[in-house]
Amino acid sequence: MLTISYFTLSFALTLWLSRFLLRYMDPTFFMDHPSDRKIHIHPTPRFGGIAFSLVIIIIGWVLLNENGNYNWYFMGAFSLFILGALDDYFTLSWHYKLPIQLFVGFFILLQFYSQIDAVIFFGYFLPVNKYILFIIYLFWFIGITNAINLIDGMDGLAGGFMFIVTLAGGLMGYVHGAPYFAYINVIVGSSLLAFLHFNQKPARFFMGDAGSLFLGYHLAVMPLLFYVASGNSIISNKINITPFILLASYLIADTTRVFVSRIKRGKHPLEPDQLHLHYQLYHYGKSENGTLMAIFLLAGIGCLFAILPSSFIGNNIILLVIYLISLSAFAFIEFIPRYFIILLMKLINKFKTTNTDPWPYKKLFRIRYLPLAMGTYFFCLTYIHRGQFLTLTMLQGTILFTTLLTLFILKDTLTSEHRKFEAILISIGILQAIVLSMGFDAGIKPIYDNSGLPLFISVMRYGALAFSGVIISTNYIVHTDLLGHGFWSITDLLILFSLIGLSALQPLNVGLPSTFTLEIGLVYFTNKLYLPHLAAFFSKESI
Repeated sequence: MLTISYFTLSFALTLWLSRFLLRYMDPTFFMDHPSDRKIHIHPTPRFGGIAFSLVIIIIGWVLLNENGNYNWYFMGAFSLFILGALDDYFTLSWHYKLPIQLFVGFFILLQFYSQIDAVIFFGYFLPVNKYILFIIYLFWFIGITNAINLIDGMDGLAGGFMFIVTLAGGLMGYVHGAPYFAYINVIVGSSLLAFLHFNQKPARFFMGDAGSLFLGYHLAVMPLLFYVASGNSIISNKINITPFILLASYLIADTTRVFVSRIKRGKHPLEPDQLHLHYQLYHYGKSENGTLMAIFLLAGIGCLFAILPSSFIGNNIILLVIYLISLSAFAFIEFIPRYFIILLMKLINKFKTTNTDPWPYKKLFRIRYLPLAMGTYFFCLTYIHRGQFLTLTMLQGTILFTTLLTLFILKDTLTSEHRKFEAILISIGILQAIVLSMGFDAGIKPIYDNSGLPLFISVMRYGALAFSGVIISTNYIVHTDLLGHGFWSITDLLILFSLIGLSALQPLNVGLPSTFTLEIGLVYFTNKLYLPHLAAFFSKESI
């Protein structure tokens, strides 16, 4: 329940603070102007990172740092957040930023210098001289901290990538018994989900260096966060870096490839250009969503292996060699990522829309039936869990109230821009997850129940879900390009990948039951389809 409360609180506060900044902050303070190496064509403010960074730092400090165990993390995070904000305003040279980043890296290392003297990589225990370990970690810290900034060249890319990473981090904390590690990643991930409402094309704002440096810092210190949260800082002097190398595999490969390419061309390795993979994939495929899907899929593969318990990797030299060869090939052989996007684009072209409306769609599968189906579903869900509502704790009641308040405040977005619907969709999803978590039961009540009413309610619940599934499937296939801009938003992709990933990990006793994720996903995409039509209907009525 704490996980849901942290998710709800950080999501709502980030959403509200983002809207406050968009409404009241002068965008000329932090304006990102178009250039030859950038994809966007209109000046766009870059203060989005201010909203989610402040929320994460404040919530994390207040709720997770009661014993002061994470003072080092929040002090470093705030320092790089301020550095990024100054860079957004003054456009600082790397000559000024690099020394400050090195200072923060030194500060972090001093907190753990006397505790760690060995690392574990793919199950192999590697005792390392402290000075060598010091240099290696500084190299990692500077590289990863700036890597998020380097991929922040497309709407939703950096935020979506880090959302996938923090989702994996949350699951890692759950698997390895490190709840505080899970909580901080849930807070970061939910804030990013709120940020992405305003960052998908056409973006209302960018995260800027204030956001990208903070996110890069978070990824760079995740091994140390896990080391502290799992209790290893008390009982062990070894730190396992394997899962975090896997989490950052895409960044390592892409950044290494770009730096080597720049050096070969006689350029400074920190000089900005369009050699990064997302630029190349976009210019090749001319599809932002296709580019995002390719990169999110690559990131998801690395995250999936990172979540696996250590026993699944072990001391396996074959896996280590395969990983290193794959990483090197992706980094240095250009046709491999290009061939990947070719296959993806061919797959997308298989699902083009048609101009025909089959007769069953006209008669049976109208969108106007979805509000009735969803109303029936939520009525049944409320009836099934009516007993739990009467015994809510103070925390549970606060979460429900916060979620309902979010829905009430966001009701005006029904007549605003289409992409703001997702704020309402996710709020509904949070509410649904809260109710389901009170006592999830995917089964249908037996027919021999005394009254027969539970059986009837269960049949209505799943019947409404099945009917909704048929309607949305028919409408998506008939009226949209399944993988095109008309349907998939960044939030849709992330939610879809997250639900699939949570279901796929269930055999490992990780994640959520497939019926749970299927129910949440079906309701999300159902509401996504009919809410805009409902808003248009009420707008006409008011006229």
